Amino acid sequence: MKSLTIAVLSDDPLLRSEFARGLGKGEKAEEDVAFYHSKGPEALLTVLEPARYPEKIHSLLYSLSPADYCVLVIRALNAAVGEAIVAIDAAGKRDGCILLSGMVPEQILPYLKGTLLESYRIFTDAAEARQAALSFVPPARDGPGKGIIDHSFEVKGVGMVALGFVVRGTIKVHDRLVAMPSGKALEIRSIQMQDDDYDSASAGDRFGISFKGPSSAKEISRGDVICPAGSVSSVKEAEVFVSLSPFSKKDIKDGEAIHAMVGLQFAPCRVAGFVPAGKAGDVRLIFDAPVALDGSDAVVLVRLNEKALRVFGKAAPKNLK
Repeated sequence: MKSLTIAVLSDDPLLRSEFARGLGKGEKAEEDVAFYHSKGPEALLTVLEPARYPEKIHSLLYSLSPADYCVLVIRALNAAVGEAIVAIDAAGKRDGCILLSGMVPEQILPYLKGTLLESYRIFTDAAEARQAALSFVPPARDGPGKGIIDHSFEVKGVGMVALGFVVRGTIKVHDRLVAMPSGKALEIRSIQMQDDDYDSASAGDRFGISFKGPSSAKEISRGDVICPAGSVSSVKEAEVFVSLSPFSKKDIKDGEAIHAMVGLQFAPCRVAGFVPAGKAGDVRLIFDAPVALDGSDAVVLVRLNEKALRVFGKAAPKNLK
């Protein structure tokens, strides 16, 4: 069965939750992300809402990372909207739409220039935006199976369980995988999607797996990547090509402490190198702890202590398979 994951983003909690509830049902509120689900005859739908944005930038990025399609709901131009535009672009989200509430397209177009959102359709009618989101068909993402974990816990009578998203290829029952960056071995015992059992889960699917291998579910945590051994690297340093947002007025400086969002990993790191504001160039990121990384990952650059634009650019890994 096909799956679709939609991120509904806005600085206005009421507008985004109203739109999200129009897509999926059965809200499951988490600390920083609200999940909505819907199961149709041909597709499984997961809707993510950043429940603590704009207060917490993590909330926005955790909702954005697994999304196949993004809906940005805008009622007024402000710093949080600008930050969401930069974040969507930095995360490489090419597919989505914009819903304007009490605005006209000409007001927002200048702020989309030079970003991936230039190609987003703009709606002023919520029903039309909802239909555009639900009719989207994600492109195939082939390759070695790769899943990102957002929760793990113990279930009495079942054992260790993890929830997450397949972002590439397929994972199957009885697959022997590793959890990166730790490299801990695990075997998938069962796979569920929206309470039904499946033999496999493919790119775009939100899964629940029971697994064996680690001594405790706590050894697998949010941000971990499950994959065949050797398909994803565990790195303490990475050469990257950085592109700084034209909306950010700060250089990235040698020795600067920042955070990098990779999948669902929110990793503190230091910069070795220099790139002027609004420009692009090569630097090295030195992480405080090992990070799971491969050449296809979009790396979002964050300055947590900034008052306005916390997301300030993106990076592409170099020399990784």
